Amino acid sequence: MGCCGNSRSTFIGQRPVARPSPSPPLAASRPRAPVAAPAPGGLVALRSVAAGGMVVRGPATGRQYAFSAAAPVQMVEARDAAALLRTSWFRQA
Repeated sequence: MGCCGNSRSTFIGQRPVARPSPSPPLAASRPRAPVAAPAPGGLVALRSVAAGGMVVRGPATGRQYAFSAAAPVQMVEARDAAALLRTSWFRQA
């Protein structure tokens, strides 16, 4: 490296400095409905908007919730409901 009188030996063993990347622009999306306070017992009623059935695992509790065409509304623990409502698959019932 001939620039500015620095030699290659100056840079051996040094780590590059990580610079934070700029924040991505906010996606223009539809406004999200506010999540209501959980019902007594910490449960929230969620409705699956998927056409068929699905089984999901709650990210906070690890509990499995089964939604079907016959039973699209399930009571979900509030900690799991917050994460599930951020997807496009569920709405608060």
